[in-house]
Amino acid sequence: MPSFAVLLKPFQLLGICILGATAITAQEPEFEAVSFKPSDGVEVQVTNNGLLASARRLGLAYTPGRVTGTETLLGYIREAYSVKEWQVLGPRWLGGDSFAIMATMPAETPKATVRLMLRAVLRKRFHLSLHEEERRTPVYTLVIDRRNESLSEVVPNPGHYSFESGAGSYKATAMPMRAFAESLGRVADRPVVDQTGLSGVYSFTLKWSPEFETSPGGGTRDTGILTAIRQLGFKLEKKDLPQRVLVVDSADRKPTPN
Repeated sequence: MPSFAVLLKPFQLLGICILGATAITAQEPEFEAVSFKPSDGVEVQVTNNGLLASARRLGLAYTPGRVTGTETLLGYIREAYSVKEWQVLGPRWLGGDSFAIMATMPAETPKATVRLMLRAVLRKRFHLSLHEEERRTPVYTLVIDRRNESLSEVVPNPGHYSFESGAGSYKATAMPMRAFAESLGRVADRPVVDQTGLSGVYSFTLKWSPEFETSPGGGTRDTGILTAIRQLGFKLEKKDLPQRVLVVDSADRKPTPN
């Protein structure tokens, strides 16, 4: 999870967009054409502790001039406003039914503009209404439990980092703890905030037995990494901290007809 200063950046723009909803509505770009239809997403097979299970794969694909894919309304909100799943507060059914989208726009349209188009179509087709506020939110803090030599600091700092993650494995190169905490937050049931006090960048590798769970949005996530961090001498602690969130005031369960 990023530090609070970084976390708030998306909401600095978001606050402007929501508080000036009337003005933004007139200025926001729209897709040339867009259609929604009910869809269960792509069914995939995953292995959970040696057992084969089915799960649905959701997500959007951006190609020049087109957006396609399948998402729940929760997923569309998350994508349109560039927020994490936990930052969207609303009824549980937001993460239930999923819908396939086919939308077109000029090929040179940047992704940030496409997200504005998504906001506009969610208001128009799902009658979505939401607002931003700050709430004390349950989080995990990433803290040091014990020192571990397997955490190797990279000196000098190259100024960029990379990581590779898969079922039961995670390899990081020159990664700041802020970014690692954010990565953990993608699979945890609440956001993860870095409180390790480590200001450098680090390279490390984690291995564990995959533990797949289904997320509220319908996807799957390998939560085994949340205990594997003990290999690095870290642990997660539960706390309540102020966070900015999106509150869904109203929305339709299904989009208006194409």
